[in-house]
Amino acid sequence: MTNALGWRIVAASATGTSHTKLGTPCQDCAIVKVFQDRDGDEVLVAAVSDGAGSASRAEIGSWIACSTIAEAAEVHFAAGDLIESIDLNTAKTWLGMVRKAISNRAEDDGGTVRDYACTLLVSIVGQTSAAIMQIGDGAIVVSDGDDWSWVHWPQRGEFANTTFFVTDEGAEKQMAFDFCKGRIEELAAFSDGLEPLVMQYATQTVFGPFFDQMFPAVRALEEEGLDAKLSDGLTTYLNSPAICARTDDDKTLVLASRLSPRIVTNAPDLIYEIANRPDVVVKIYHKSIDAERSDKIEAQASMKANGLLSLTAWPIELLRNGHDEPCGFIMPRISGHKDIYTLYNPRSRKVEFPNADWRFLVRASINVAKAFAEIHASGCVIGNVNHGGITISDKATVRLIDCDSFQVSVGNRLFLCEVGVPTFTAPELQNKKTFRGVVRTANHDNFGLGVMIFQLLLMGRHPFAGWFLGRGDMGLEQAIAEFRFAYGSNGKSLQMAPPPNAPSLALLSPPAAQLLERAFSRNGVNGVRPTGREWIPALEALENGCGQASLRREVMMDAWFLDLDRFGDIGIAKSRISSLDHQSFCHLQNALSRFSLHTK
Repeated sequence: MTNALGWRIVAASATGTSHTKLGTPCQDCAIVKVFQDRDGDEVLVAAVSDGAGSASRAEIGSWIACSTIAEAAEVHFAAGDLIESIDLNTAKTWLGMVRKAISNRAEDDGGTVRDYACTLLVSIVGQTSAAIMQIGDGAIVVSDGDDWSWVHWPQRGEFANTTFFVTDEGAEKQMAFDFCKGRIEELAAFSDGLEPLVMQYATQTVFGPFFDQMFPAVRALEEEGLDAKLSDGLTTYLNSPAICARTDDDKTLVLASRLSPRIVTNAPDLIYEIANRPDVVVKIYHKSIDAERSDKIEAQASMKANGLLSLTAWPIELLRNGHDEPCGFIMPRISGHKDIYTLYNPRSRKVEFPNADWRFLVRASINVAKAFAEIHASGCVIGNVNHGGITISDKATVRLIDCDSFQVSVGNRLFLCEVGVPTFTAPELQNKKTFRGVVRTANHDNFGLGVMIFQLLLMGRHPFAGWFLGRGDMGLEQAIAEFRFAYGSNGKSLQMAPPPNAPSLALLSPPAAQLLERAFSRNGVNGVRPTGREWIPALEALENGCGQASLRREVMMDAWFLDLDRFGDIGIAKSRISSLDHQSFCHLQNALSRFSLHTK
């Protein structure tokens, strides 16, 4: 039996406004179950179906499809079969069971099979593999803890706005099936009503920021299984004007995560403005806080300094409610800043920071390093370094938020940081089930700083997300715990290699590359990870063009900015540059001129 984290699940369906106007019910359905295989390992089974709008009993068809699949999977695992025995023939058998169940219902109701037409998405996810099947539109997207990717692209029919259904003749031939090897940490399945919000048709990619914003609340759930309260909240969100303005169709969304529960979100906490106080806001906790937390906020308020207030949303004053109970605090207002992942993620960067170039990313990295240096100089430790705790403006200025989770020391009291995000957590802390009682250090923070700088400079990649050259699978958290830096000079000896077409450390200056090697080396445990102060001169030199190896590096970096192919040599780069549109050409030309480089 594998000692693994259980699935935390949120699922909801919402009636489309077009259905509401016509008085028709929601024709979507979702059923999510967690079974155990014969080894005692959990298996997630998620089925999503979207009834055809033109089918009179489509809502019944979608329910039959999902429930039949859930029952078939339950029988499969109850019989002692494993996920590895699910193949294309198994999927076809289960599809046949769905079709038979619909046919029987149609006969009982005196209708036709076409009256129950529906699509079908099925995800069966084990410890280190998954079976995915799909007929029709909608999609299933998965993550290994780093990037989001779709398994099968939504299927389209011969004509516009048409797709395929389980009731179609030849449905078996149309069904897409894939057996995926590798550990899936998070999964989302959705009907076609949400496609405009989460799929980018022009590039056939997933819009990652949508899921980056949705999943923190799922990861933070304390109980495993389907969470009814958060599912109700998701229903409200799917019915909101912001969503309905983008799509009038029925919408179903399933979110499932087994990432560490140390991943937390402050999303339920509320932020309010204060009348006649435009410089500050109030954070109100959604749950009552204990004496330790209130003492910590008062301690932080007592140590506020200009450096902290200018860089962070630092607690200024503890608030109490009418019963004299601590309920929140006042902090500086931070405006004009966005979560830093919207900058280092190449896709969201094009939307949120359309004018950002290579120099901007380097400048952002410098300011992140300066912020860490200031926090550490004040005697504090961030502890919970993560992509949602750092914000950035269009001028590359940095502000840190969620400061009430920092580790602070005031007088003879030490207030700990008891939360953290695994993908930014130092290797020596990876195997801890909880941070309660764990004293964090600046050296721990410096690992997270290295990860953040790596992602900013190397197109959002995670330094430990690479190809494992050994046997079996290598999850991201395990790779971190075992110091398997995929991009390092000794990567091969660690049985790791960067993913195909990923930028390499050779694109950076040698000093910057060497600092990354130090940040992620096994020796880093001994307190030698680069500090914010050490990063600043190396990054400033990179910004000013010192130590640049060649024109090839800058052309390649800006080619990645322009979403061109991953150029293998300067000749290919030049040939592609000549075919750029005017705006893209000027972008690249300006970037090159800033580095005082010229093509020949």
